[in-house]
Amino acid sequence: MRRAAALALASLLPLTSGCVAAVVPLVAGAAVVRTQTGRDVPRAAAPSAATASARSDLEVMRTSLAALPAPDSPARPGNPSIAAFRSYALGEAEIRAGTAKRASAILPAASELRPRRAECGALPAAVFVDLDPGRGAFDPLAPGSADPALGAALAALRERGIGVVWFSRLGANFAAAARAALVRGGLDPAGRDELVLMRDIGERKQSLRDAVAKRFCPIAMLGDERADFDELYLYLKHPDAAVELDAMIGRGWFLASPFTPQAALEAGATP
Repeated sequence: MRRAAALALASLLPLTSGCVAAVVPLVAGAAVVRTQTGRDVPRAAAPSAATASARSDLEVMRTSLAALPAPDSPARPGNPSIAAFRSYALGEAEIRAGTAKRASAILPAASELRPRRAECGALPAAVFVDLDPGRGAFDPLAPGSADPALGAALAALRERGIGVVWFSRLGANFAAAARAALVRGGLDPAGRDELVLMRDIGERKQSLRDAVAKRFCPIAMLGDERADFDELYLYLKHPDAAVELDAMIGRGWFLASPFTPQAALEAGATP
């Protein structure tokens, strides 16, 4: 009877704005309707947090957290060319020195436009990395942002006993500044890699690469353009003529920049 009376009263509420006062206090999770006669009619109570927790087997945990933490920054994908450079160099390092399979990334006769490699013999393995952006010269005072993936790759190579040699057309009097930039950028944290710079204006990077290749086996080379692998590309009238040499890309030659220049960073590029 009480339930029927409550339902009937609820149906009349919209029509009796002045006759019936409805009070809905929340007491211990229960809703109460007080009728005009003063009789309380309880409504179905909503389940408490403890009841809901018990029903769903969830545990309510108190925390002192005052605000939600900031969302994680999206992960920046790694440079696939640097990943390939690392993998290739580590694989080449497994080849025993002195075997015919251990070949250099230097082409002794690139003008023949064939990817014929030099033999390494028993020379210790190394990777050659070109610092210069394009046809310009590396600026150690404003180098830009170093690629952390390259720093990690070079660290892994050094652990395997592979040497790292840096090249630039920068003058030799900037050696201290260039080395400091490599240390700050995490590309040569210990400052022990070999750094090859120009001693006079008449020197060529190709002749410097060839000279260092007499002491090391350059199993891989990294630069941001093909001329960083062989100066032939500086003199080609028709670049398509050297298309056969592209077989070296990913198999000794790897296109990537050690540093992203500041101008490119301001334009929105990522290292």
